This record gives sequence, C-alpha cells and structure tokens, in this order.
Amino acid sequence: MKTLRFLLFTIILTGNFTFAQENYKPLFRIYENGLYGYIDSTGTIVIPPKYKGAGEFSEGLAPVRENGYYGYIDETGKYISPPVYDFCEPFKNGLGKIYLNGKVNFIDKAGIQLIDFIFNDASDFENGIAIVSMTYRKQGAINRTGKLLLDTVYERVESRDEGVAIAKKYNRTLHIPDYTAVDTSGKIIIHSGKYTKIDPFVNGFSHVQWYIDNINTLDKYAEGYINRQGELIYKKEPVFGFDLSKEISAESTFTIREYEYQLFNNGSTTEGDTKANYLMNIQGEIVKYLNANQKYVFVNGKFAIKDSNDLYKYINRYGEPCGTHFFYFRERNKLEKSYTSVYNFKGETNPKKELKYGIIDTSLNFVKEPFFENHKYSRMTEYFLFRKYLTDKNDNYVPIGDGANLSKMGICSFDGTIIHDPAFDDADSRGFVNGLILVSDNGKPSYYDRKGKCIWVQKYHKKDTSVLNIDYRIQSFVSNSYYSYNHIENKLIDELIDIDYIEDNISLVLTNEKTIFLNKFEGISLYLINGLDFQVSAPSVDGALYLVLQAKDKDGNWKSIENYPNSSCGLSYVDTKINPRQYWKYSVPKYSGGYKTKLRAELQINGKDNKPISIYSNEISGFINPAQFWRTTYYSPSLNLLEK
Repeated sequence: MKTLRFLLFTIILTGNFTFAQENYKPLFRIYENGLYGYIDSTGTIVIPPKYKGAGEFSEGLAPVRENGYYGYIDETGKYISPPVYDFCEPFKNGLGKIYLNGKVNFIDKAGIQLIDFIFNDASDFENGIAIVSMTYRKQGAINRTGKLLLDTVYERVESRDEGVAIAKKYNRTLHIPDYTAVDTSGKIIIHSGKYTKIDPFVNGFSHVQWYIDNINTLDKYAEGYINRQGELIYKKEPVFGFDLSKEISAESTFTIREYEYQLFNNGSTTEGDTKANYLMNIQGEIVKYLNANQKYVFVNGKFAIKDSNDLYKYINRYGEPCGTHFFYFRERNKLEKSYTSVYNFKGETNPKKELKYGIIDTSLNFVKEPFFENHKYSRMTEYFLFRKYLTDKNDNYVPIGDGANLSKMGICSFDGTIIHDPAFDDADSRGFVNGLILVSDNGKPSYYDRKGKCIWVQKYHKKDTSVLNIDYRIQSFVSNSYYSYNHIENKLIDELIDIDYIEDNISLVLTNEKTIFLNKFEGISLYLINGLDFQVSAPSVDGALYLVLQAKDKDGNWKSIENYPNSSCGLSYVDTKINPRQYWKYSVPKYSGGYKTKLRAELQINGKDNKPISIYSNEISGFINPAQFWRTTYYSPSLNLLEK
C-alpha cells in the first residue's frame, strides 16, 4: 500500500499588521565595499552606500549608523532623528525602539520619547502592550502611552493576547506559581494568588487552573474558564479524570475528554482509556457527544477534526463538520487550504527519487510530482524555497568534497509553477519582501523580483581582510588549544623576544602587532605568558578561556565588549591548565568605530580555594562603537546574506 509522510510545511494566510506601510515607497538595503545604502524596486540607487550600519526601511524610515551612533533617515536620506543613540531598530506600528547606554526606549516620528531610559530591554508592542525588564526574570509591562501596567517583579510575562498581560511569579510559601492579569488601561482583571495558571485569552475567554483551598494535591486540582471581567464562567472541581480544552471557540464552545484513572494514597496516578468526548457551551450544557476515535484540535479560533492523513476540517457550534479540508501545522501556526508538500512514496527504487518532496492537494493528489530534496521554512504566502541537488550530463550528482554534493535553491509556487530554477546558494527565509527577494547568487548578494529578473547584484569585491566595525559584542574564541580559531603559536618563554612582561607571574600583554582575525579581519596580538614554575588553572568552555577585551566607557569605567564563551552542555565546563614557563600568542580583533577609548584584555584564572580572579593586560588606544558595551546580537537572515 502506498503511504505518504507529510512534511510540516505550508504557507500562512494570516499576516502581521503593518502601520500604513502602503503609503511608503519601498527601499531595499544594499552593501557595497563595507558600506550600506538603499535601492528602489528597479535597482536604482536612491541613497548611496555610506553607512557602517543600517536597518531596513519600515514605515518610511530606516535606522542607520554613522560615526558610531544611530539615528533615523527618511527615503531621501535626510535625518528625521539625529544619530545620537547606541542602537535603533526599524519602526513598527508607529514606534521605533532606541537604545542609549544599554537602556531601551521608544520614539515616534515626531521624535517624542515614550518613557525614560530605565529598562534594560523591551519587546515590541503586541496588542497594545510591551514587555519590559530590568534584569533576568524580572519582567513587567507598559502600554503605548508608557504607563507601567505591571511592575518588573514577575518572572515572566507570558501573554499579551487580546490586550491582556498575563504574568507569573513563584509563591515560595505555597510552592506554587501565582498569576495575575491586567488590561491595557492598567485595570487588574485577576489579582495575584487566585490562580496557579492563566492561559492566554482567546475569543474573550481564558482557561485557568487552581488548587482547592490552596492544597497542592491532585485531588484538589481544579480548572475552568474566566471572561474578560475576570468572572469564573465555568469550573470543574476537582478536575482529575477530565481534560478540558485550553481554549473556548468563537462559537463559545469547548471540549472535554473524560478518562479512566486511579489515584493512589501516595499521590501517584494512572490514566486509563477515554470514557467520552463531548462538546460543551459556556452554560455548562453538553452540546454533542463527540466521536471518541477522532482527534479534535483548536485551529485559529475554532475546533477542527484532524484525520489520519493530517487533514483538518472545522466543526460548527453543534459539533458537525463544516467547510472544506485544509492543512495546518501548529508548530509555525501555518494554515493552507489547498496545498502542502509531502515526502515521496516509500519504496521508491530509484535512489535519485527517494525522499524527494512534491506538492499535493487536499484530495491527496500530486499537484507536482516530487522533484526537490530540501526546503526552507519561512513565513511565505503562495510559494516556497526549495533546494535541489544538481546533476551532470550523465545524471550523476556533482560532488563538492567531504561526501557532499552540489545543491542550489529555487523558488516554486504552491500550484507547482517554478518561479526561479534552482540557481541560488542561499536565500532570505522571509521570501519576497515588497516584491523582491534577497539571495546569494554565485557568492554575491543579489535581489530578484517575482518574475525571476535580477534587480541588483553586489559589484565590489570584498578586501582580503577588513576592519571589524560592529555594534554588538562577539563571543570570545580565545582558547588555550591548537584547535582555536585564533591560536597562533605556543612556545617556551625563553623564545619570547621584544615583549615586556612580569617575571615570575602570569601576564597578559596586548600589542599593536598586526595579525589576521578569523581569517578575514584585521587583528592584533595578545600574549598570555605563564612565567611561573607551575601550572595555572583557568575556567574554560571546551578549552575556550574566559578571556575578553574590555574598553573604558565615557565615565571611565572598564566594561567588557565581548561575551564570555558558553555552552548548553554542562560537560563543556572544564578547567584548562596553563603550562609553566610558556607563552601563547593569539589574534584578537582590531576594532574600528566612532568612539575613541582605551582597551585592555581580561582573563579569569582560578585563585585560592579555586575561586575565579581576574588579571588584566596593559592598556592601548583604540576605537569601538558604543553598542559593543552591552548589545548581544541575534541572527538576521538578510544581514547575514548581505555581508557574506
């Protein structure tokens, strides 16, 4: 029997609201010879490349960096907000996010700031609410007027759906979580301590949980639903033996699964077979007993049946199936009513057809037979990016070494039409933005339109090496290992020439001696010298030392401009031994920027009782950008492609 394995891959029908975006002429960021500029949709240069850092245009404005500081320019290149900030983000819904001295704020197009620079971080506004934080696990919320809705005392603000901020903190007396809920006006819907869980509001209702009489046992566990006024409109006390849906539908219905169970004296339980599934209304009345053999899930505000082929179909308020089948994938909140992609039939004898993908409709018929080997998930509509292995004239894969074969990326619509043949090395996972898609074409960043025409391609070849002019902290890679990116040499100190260091001690010496950092940036030399007759122990992550560069801020305080190494694996944290009477030479970045300052290196070693202590190098003059004092970057697909 032929079977299909569904690939979790569709397109989104829902989109994010943009603030009057259609009123603005779209401009696109380009990168030439280390500088950013902007072109229009025809490829004409509108703002010549002149910025060391730049964000994308949004709502007619773009953040750009000159002389180390950010401001906002309009579509003519004129500053509407001068470059005085450490960092700026593109405008969203009428507000831009700005940073100064590591603190965050919001600014409108008139240059009016929303709040004071007091918070360390803030999310974008969602449903009229932004999450703000002072430190890790200390979050609060503000509204669009800057009013503090929740003070920064909560471990996490979990939801802002439907304009209700739901926050959590831990009750250390009862050893249970406490939740609170507040609306955008600051009105408290639920006071802290009433519920141990408040789920996001959906269709005006929220699923809540609590313990009867605050007794933390399974037989005292209860669930129910509240409305926007905080009123409990349905409850199940206790709830054990019943599984309530986490949402109420747009038809004011919810589902309950009743199951067999056994509760033991020691508090443990066993869960048995399902006794019944039923659809209920908010008056607590059973609307319909549902088929116990079918799976019911919540999709975009309504309940739907999910069948064995991963096809969905909505049910109405009476529990009856309605409408047409569709594909839906909760992991990315993607819904597509017509097509999706699937693996090829199992049992294919031709290895070149094995595990390829094609496109099927909701009748499970191929719209386009399997023809590509991989794909790129993204929030796209009507099309997707696919990757295909290339073959030679004899239909053999083209090897590129280490057992890998040459593949290229193309663009295909969900009706099977090829928009662009596989020719790209990589592509922006967002797909077409304002009609153009950014790709890497034969190693060069390029823009293509929906007709497959190249609008712009990077002209200038990059230098063999360039100065690192950035606005974020990189992670230190300095390692006492030959496998480090930056390790240059390791010799006895008797061979060290023309380097002044402290005898009979462990020393760091930072010089202006030229090196190459990460094979493509200008660097300088850093010497780690152990002049002692014994090993020195230092904390490290997979051999990478806690060795970073620091700089003086405008107040004369030393601050790190690089992040310590880290790992998600606890086994990575093993001390490294620095051998006696030896030195190590490393390449560290030679930074460039708009802020002149003093630089030094810091190394953590283990002191008495194995407690870390810091040692410092000499000071040298240098340049950085202010955001390097505090900003840790995140991955940006389009930025990565432009600077490759």
